[in-house]
Amino acid sequence: MGRGYKPRPAKKRKPRPAKKRKPRPAKKFGTGLQTPSRQGLEANRQNLSVNGYTLQLLEKNLPSPDHRTTLVNLLQSWIDDEENAIEQQETGEYLIHNLDEDRSSARKLFPTELKDVTW
Repeated sequence: MGRGYKPRPAKKRKPRPAKKRKPRPAKKFGTGLQTPSRQGLEANRQNLSVNGYTLQLLEKNLPSPDHRTTLVNLLQSWIDDEENAIEQQETGEYLIHNLDEDRSSARKLFPTELKDVTW
């Protein structure tokens, strides 16, 4: 700071009165007062009800009953495959053992006392 420097006093400002905003009326959409959604707008564009448009989307995008049956059977075969579960268990134990063995510190990554507690 140089000689003769005097800070200016802060100006006092009068608080502005809050603006009063008028509430906007809800837009009329379809039947009744609703806010339009993307689905509702597209339904109106296609001259369909929202429910009709939703059904059309579901029929178009859901897999056919034959395809669903095939998928369910595949998932069930994965669940029922006990050999795969045993193999995954052995692989998991092998990985845990090797990860703990190759650590540079004495602290184990997977301590045996915490098995079935935290991992």
